[in-house]
Amino acid sequence: MRSIYLVFALLMFATPVHAQAEAARKVKHTVGHRGSCADRPENTLASYRRAIESGAAMMEMDVRISKDGVLISLHDADVKRTTNGKGLAEDFTFAELRKLDAGTWFDSKYSGERISTMREILELGKGKIDILLDLQQKDEDYAQRIAAEVRKFGEPKRIWVGVRTLEHAKQFRKLLPETK
Repeated sequence: MRSIYLVFALLMFATPVHAQAEAARKVKHTVGHRGSCADRPENTLASYRRAIESGAAMMEMDVRISKDGVLISLHDADVKRTTNGKGLAEDFTFAELRKLDAGTWFDSKYSGERISTMREILELGKGKIDILLDLQQKDEDYAQRIAAEVRKFGEPKRIWVGVRTLEHAKQFRKLLPETK
């Protein structure tokens, strides 16, 4: 995935402005990467709200699991880059993760933003936007928890599952056959 973004960025910087504008007019779907990470702290409710407000067709969320089994939206395994904490997310309980400030690193006006849960994001987007789940882990318990949350709080037909392996794809095809 990162290589796709890199190729896109390189092409855009090497392309004349008028050609960029023409390419932008041909875009059919806007995806809010980690919500609206260009103008809000990534993977926070502020970022996801902004993606919806801006008219994105889909928003992408990274999904990890806390020490006590809560599904959270966090890209990096370590909380250091996007919070005021240090250490692996999987070594924290959700209560401990929820105390971390996930907004100040981006801009002081987002001080107090917290790590979001998958449930919060599914509920926020319900009836409004498609959601791409970027799966950051692979174990069976993680997969089962994701499927249960999507069924209970989301709209399976509006969920896209970003998998890492063919086995992962097969697993999710069985767990959530109505997702993309």
